[in-house]
Amino acid sequence: MNTKLQILLRNPGNWMKYEKVAFHDPPDNIDRVGENHLGKSEFEIFCLFMMPGMIEEIVQQALVYARRDKNGHSFDVSTEEMCQFLGLLLVSGYHTLPGENDYWSTCEDLSVPIFGKVMSRDRFHQIKRYLHIADNNNLVKSKVIWMLCATDGYPCNMEIYCGKSESDGSLLGSRVVMNMLSIVPNSNNHIVFFDNFFTRHSLLEDLTKKNFRACGTVRENRTNKCPLVPTNELKKERGTFDYKSDGKIICVKWNDNAVVTVASNHFTATPIQKTHRRVKSENKEEVQQPNLIHKYNLGMGGVDQLDRLASSYRRRLRSKKWWWGLFSNGLNMSVIAAFRFFQYLHPEQK
Repeated sequence: MNTKLQILLRNPGNWMKYEKVAFHDPPDNIDRVGENHLGKSEFEIFCLFMMPGMIEEIVQQALVYARRDKNGHSFDVSTEEMCQFLGLLLVSGYHTLPGENDYWSTCEDLSVPIFGKVMSRDRFHQIKRYLHIADNNNLVKSKVIWMLCATDGYPCNMEIYCGKSESDGSLLGSRVVMNMLSIVPNSNNHIVFFDNFFTRHSLLEDLTKKNFRACGTVRENRTNKCPLVPTNELKKERGTFDYKSDGKIICVKWNDNAVVTVASNHFTATPIQKTHRRVKSENKEEVQQPNLIHKYNLGMGGVDQLDRLASSYRRRLRSKKWWWGLFSNGLNMSVIAAFRFFQYLHPEQK
């Protein structure tokens, strides 16, 4: 071991031009799970995510809202009826009509017989009017949804952000990531990707301590003063890059259409990949791409995939209730989760 390398190992906080990271080895193999659900129908798989107890809770909240808050003492609804109501919402996701009442139309070009057979229009409107999912006496204002998704869009965890609250002093982005990952049982089996809203050097350090491999785009003021080549110099030639490591975390700065910085405790700059980019002459040219960037592009996008799947069959029956979008999206995610899990159990089926 030469003297220079000895100094680097004794002072891992120093940024140097080498590719040492906390995790060089790939994640452990993930054991196959869910074998006990083989043989179940698509609907039975769906019920693993939209469970009967959840339907019963919606029924109870609707009754409380109708009788206590809206003076609708005569209103009643059964679990079976609520299931039928939710089923009609799902149908509206793939059978689109101009207006809500059109689903009960008898016109030949609008008729959807299943709606009239399952429930009358007035009864549907009544259940929709009193539908509620939480007690008004225990509400908090929500602002945004945080999501943890697999690369195929499978929703693993969700949290509704309700604004600033008491915390352990950690930064919001870091706190969200750690909360989302709290459900993951075997950290050494996974690689986590996130964008520059969340990424910072201290978060990667915390994830390293918990044995999570991680990678994310990062803002330059969050790299713990990593001395990378200035952006203006990298812009001179497409495909140029610079990197530094502190012994556990590496930061790579690369010039593509714009200059981007990515940090990781697992991936490194090499082996260099090749990617094709169009130039002004409309021809494609081959550009070098650090391995870290390549892996980020492959691993990132699970939430976008979930959004794409959700938009394919988004519920068309709407409401003025502020929380309706959250409720409808939750129902939609249950379908997506069931779909992806069924695919996982039956990879041979198309």
